[in-house]
Amino acid sequence: MHDLDFLLGSLRCLFRTGAVRTARVRPILGGHYYQLDLTHVRPRKKERIRGSWVLGWDRVDSAFVSYYFDDAGIQGTSTSPGWRDGHFVLTGSFVLGELQQHAVIKSDITRIDEDHFTIAEHIEKNGTWVLLDTQDCARKR
Repeated sequence: MHDLDFLLGSLRCLFRTGAVRTARVRPILGGHYYQLDLTHVRPRKKERIRGSWVLGWDRVDSAFVSYYFDDAGIQGTSTSPGWRDGHFVLTGSFVLGELQQHAVIKSDITRIDEDHFTIAEHIEKNGTWVLLDTQDCARKR
C-alpha cells in the first residue's frame, strides 16, 4: 500500500471542466486499505456529490483493487497491476447511475511530485478509449 502513500491527507482536484473534488484520505483496517472520502462539486449544475473510494492490495492476484460508490448512483470496481512507466492505471466496470448504463472506465494516475499528481479518466466506446476528463490534484499533509 505504500506505493499509494502520496494520496494520504487532504486532496483537492480541479477538473478540466471546472468541477472540484476534495478528499480526505486515510488508512483503514490496519493499513490494508486506503479510504478516500470524496466531495465532488459541479459549479455549473450547482450539484454536490459525496462518495467513497477504497483502494487495497489483493495478495492472491498481486494487484491493487478499488471499490467506488457515490450518492449519484455511480458504483464500480477496478484493478491495477501497480506502477508501470510512471503511471498507475486502474481499469474496471462501473454503473453510471445518472446515465443508467454500464461502462468500462480507465483512470490513469501520473505523479508530478510528492504532493501533486494528475488523473486522466477514459471511457471505452466501441473498443476505443475516449477521454472523459482530467484532474489536476494537490495534497496538503
